[in-house]
Amino acid sequence: MAMQLSKSLCVLSLIIIPEGNVISGFTANPTTQQNSLLAKCIKSKPNCGGVVKKDLWLQAKRNSEENDFAFLSPPREKSSSSSSSRFSASFGSEAVPENQRPTNEYQELIRSPLFDWATDETGDKGLGMRLLITYAAFFGIICWPIAGATFVMDGYGLQKFTAANVGSLAVIFALLVRLYTGWGYIGARLKSKDIEYEETGWYDGAVEEKTKTELARDLMLYRKDVAPAENRVKSFTAGVGALLLVSCLAMNFSMKAKPIFNEYDPALLQQLRADDFAADVAATQSGSRPTYCGNRYYTAVANGGQGCD
Repeated sequence: MAMQLSKSLCVLSLIIIPEGNVISGFTANPTTQQNSLLAKCIKSKPNCGGVVKKDLWLQAKRNSEENDFAFLSPPREKSSSSSSSRFSASFGSEAVPENQRPTNEYQELIRSPLFDWATDETGDKGLGMRLLITYAAFFGIICWPIAGATFVMDGYGLQKFTAANVGSLAVIFALLVRLYTGWGYIGARLKSKDIEYEETGWYDGAVEEKTKTELARDLMLYRKDVAPAENRVKSFTAGVGALLLVSCLAMNFSMKAKPIFNEYDPALLQQLRADDFAADVAATQSGSRPTYCGNRYYTAVANGGQGCD
């Protein structure tokens, strides 16, 4: 009797499915009722009395298996700003405030500025392009003018470039460290078997143990979305850190090759008396003119800058 009922349900499900929506023997957008009927049919007998074709059976079986593990994923909502679905809310851990649940913290992270640069949707190429644009913006708008105001003499183009490069790379490195700490924090929260939270403030912290279902969901989310982003940011941080170190060495080398002298420092003036090399560099920088010619104050003190014309 039960077998005949299953066959009837299977045939009924095939009748309910509109023929125009069939793709490779299965509906493009089956309803929940149709999926339920198909699942019952497949679980009872794979061939359903010869009514269900092989491809339809395989597709329905996959749907049935997905429904069996649907508890691993919380409900999803459609997002107009992204092609992929985002988690709408987490389930479980009712004792934990919603904004302190790991899955909700993950949602908040990817909605925060800059943190979505590391997602799989952006990829390595997208993250590298964004970092390159940020580097160019800081180099041209902020670091290069500051370096130009520091190295005002002619012939210090290399020193100016290396200084601006170090400043821009330092900004990128700090940005990547911030991204890594954010993604690393969320990853640690998702991997942990317990949820540490604050009920009302820092003074009343508590710990909630995750259930097996909650832990499975969090681990799946970590492996699928968080771990790739975390590894991506880690790789970029290591690369930019190495570039920053090389840039600092290059700047140090350029400064030693052609140092800047403060002609008004009494200690330097004493050094020039015994160091011919330093004296030659100082004379070259001043253009064989009195050193006070490069300073408006000392020019005024020297009676209007005698010998500077």
